Amino acid sequence: MAENPRESFINRRLHRRYSRRIPALYGHGTPRHPGFIRDLSSGGAKINGRILYQPQTSLVVEIQDPQQTVRVVGQVMRVEHPDAVRVGQGQFPAMGIQLVDHGPDYLELLDRIIKEINEMEERREHPRYDKIFKVQFETPERLVEEYTRNISLGGLFIATESPPPLNTVVEVNLMLYEIMQNVRAEVRVVNIITPELAEKIGMPAGIGVQFERFMDDGHRILQEYVEEFRRFAK
Repeated sequence: MAENPRESFINRRLHRRYSRRIPALYGHGTPRHPGFIRDLSSGGAKINGRILYQPQTSLVVEIQDPQQTVRVVGQVMRVEHPDAVRVGQGQFPAMGIQLVDHGPDYLELLDRIIKEINEMEERREHPRYDKIFKVQFETPERLVEEYTRNISLGGLFIATESPPPLNTVVEVNLMLYEIMQNVRAEVRVVNIITPELAEKIGMPAGIGVQFERFMDDGHRILQEYVEEFRRFAK
């Protein structure tokens, strides 16, 4: 069966993968087998454990995060068998799973992971801002649409009930869960839609911002993300 464009895009492995293992319980219907989960992203993960399930099997996974237990549902896509040497070194077989259901607590876990990765990789100081806006997109398609209509032209609308004053410079984090990165940018508030005005004109309250600069390789990462998705969505 041919892979759909979204699966092709994900399987290009542009993901910045989170390799530290997190203890987890997993199983078909009931999570009862101990193991570890790693290589987390918004689309999937890998599970290491002694008990394997065949591809297409539905699994319930409880991630034993130190802060909270996070439950997700996934489907086994492939099984990886390590050689005898690696098994002797304590490396267990792995199952690649595609996530089919998760709650907001999983995205909170990804947020913490991205922050941890950034802190490990950060090599220079950045200016601190009084306010930081986190912008999420429901799907890659939605991000590409927003990029085409607004971001590529230098602007963005951010829904918020607490707008900063006009001309305030704030930081925006564009959350790219598919590749486990966030793009940081410095933006200036150029338009405000207050809750009162929003009610009158029938649109969300928020701010219109103009991009001043992207931090680190943010602009390149965002462009490559959009171009890669467009290529495989054709």
